[in-house]
Amino acid sequence: MNKQSMGGDFLFATRIGCMDGRVSRPIEEFVRGLLTPAEGQELVIDVIPAPGMDAILAGESNFAPIEQYRKMAEISVEHHGSRLAIVSGHNRCAGNPCTDERHNGHIHKAVETVRGWGLFETVIGVFVDPERDVHIAVPAEESVAVAA
Repeated sequence: MNKQSMGGDFLFATRIGCMDGRVSRPIEEFVRGLLTPAEGQELVIDVIPAPGMDAILAGESNFAPIEQYRKMAEISVEHHGSRLAIVSGHNRCAGNPCTDERHNGHIHKAVETVRGWGLFETVIGVFVDPERDVHIAVPAEESVAVAA
């Protein structure tokens, strides 16, 4: 049976990132540049949001247990057939107010966390700058080393 319980009419990807609405459209456009739905399919992006998600998944925020977000990701993969996760952080984040360089470090650690779940075929880390441009922080093929 097709994992995509909604009839296979949709190609799902998963955005795991901040709840800030300013990053939604730029990341959606970025994903649309990566994936091409089959004839008759629509690209749909599941969203797993939290304020300062990059810090949460990096283990540097106690906003909510990481396991909560893993369970949400399982639904995206097991019920929607998502194979791509985009983990994001952004400039001027109210939930994780820090420098862009620190966000980059959080994104790297967050990607390692999501890859460690073993759910997605591809995990990419991105950073959204003040102009709302999306920059790849961790490419799909990059091996991420997490400092102890």
